[in-house]
Amino acid sequence: MDVFVCGEALWISCGTWLGFWEGMMGALTSALLAAGVALMVVWLTNRHQTTLVDRQLQDAQTKAEFALGQQKIDQVKAHREQRTALSTQLREQRESLKFQLEEQRKEASKDREHAAIAEVLACLSQAYILLRPTQSLDDLHLVRFAAAMGRWELESTDAELRAELRQWPLQWWDSIRETRKSGGSDEHEVGLVTARVMLNFAREWSNADAVRREVLMKEVREQRERLQKKESETARAV
Repeated sequence: MDVFVCGEALWISCGTWLGFWEGMMGALTSALLAAGVALMVVWLTNRHQTTLVDRQLQDAQTKAEFALGQQKIDQVKAHREQRTALSTQLREQRESLKFQLEEQRKEASKDREHAAIAEVLACLSQAYILLRPTQSLDDLHLVRFAAAMGRWELESTDAELRAELRQWPLQWWDSIRETRKSGGSDEHEVGLVTARVMLNFAREWSNADAVRREVLMKEVREQRERLQKKESETARAV
């Protein structure tokens, strides 16, 4: 077996060469370890930085999506509020127009009712002449009176008034004819009273309050019932 014998080389002893070798190997090992540690530190640092950047990007994206979503929500809310405001405005305009049309309709109906009442008053005003037997009597007066009473009935919204007006055209005509036929002072007075009651009724009705209208309705109804009773008594006597 050969034995390695360390000798001198380049005037450097073997021990010195061994010391150099050990130092070089130690330095190399230290350098390799230091490089490994440095690489590990760099890798960990880069990984941490990458994680932070990714997290920041994710947070920024989340915030952007939230902001965009909030913006869309605000837009939808604003659009809904505008639509609600527009619907409210249109509804108010529709209600206002409906109210105006209803008021115009009522006013027009009131004007037509006043015109009919004026025609009734004109017909009743002729009663003082028509009750005289010497004056001629034709059906034109009845036609005018019935037409005026019919228009008044159509324009009225009072059911009790409409029912009473419906009774008077023929009743009024029969009253005039019976008064003219008898020629007596009592019958003539009845005719005049009837004319006055009807004139007062037609003249006051439009501007009367509920209490006064009730009184007027009672007077005209009682007068009509008296005429009907008198006619029934006359018919039984014949």
